[in-house]
Amino acid sequence: MCFRTSVIVGVLCGAISLAGCSGQFPAQPDPVGPAFGASGAAAQAASTSTEPMKIFNTNTILPGWSKLTRTPSGVSMTMHAENLVPGNAYTAWFVIFNDPDACINDGCGVDDVFANRGVPSLRFGSGHVVGGSGNGNFGGHLGVGNTGGPPCAMDANLAFCGPGLVDAYATEVHLVLRNHGPAIPGLVDEQISSFGGGCQVNACANVQASVHPPADN
Repeated sequence: MCFRTSVIVGVLCGAISLAGCSGQFPAQPDPVGPAFGASGAAAQAASTSTEPMKIFNTNTILPGWSKLTRTPSGVSMTMHAENLVPGNAYTAWFVIFNDPDACINDGCGVDDVFANRGVPSLRFGSGHVVGGSGNGNFGGHLGVGNTGGPPCAMDANLAFCGPGLVDAYATEVHLVLRNHGPAIPGLVDEQISSFGGGCQVNACANVQASVHPPADN
């Protein structure tokens, strides 16, 4: 099962920096040091791309967008999603492929994550409860560096797998939006900060995504 617009299926579809419930973007944390194998990115300028939001695991374009800014120290994203469920908790995730040329299709996908092709990594971006407008704004930052996650695989903890972000410019970045269902009193913090937050009560699902090809493509 392959896709260009998102990554994570199976249990992730059924069951994949905090922004508060106000929807304000969080302050960016200080990036970690240079990653192993990083190219000459230190001499590169910032690179920004904007991509449409799509229905998760399809090519159907939605009225939303995401912007990704790459610098030698990491990647920062802002996401504007529409047609969300007011009062529901949502999280946004970085799904990155450090070596996208190693993926087997035109663009990386879920098969590559589960086979650990393309040096995939998954990391939390941000989350909050959506207000009455049904629009959600999310922001997050991921620093360059080997953060030591286990290899991605079918049975891995996909919310934190892979080595992290190796080279901000050469990476294919998928931004995935996950619905955790209605906000649950006493569990909201968990719902907006973790992959499985609230999923023992609500039916969680990945609902929207956008893909940013490598900056040198």
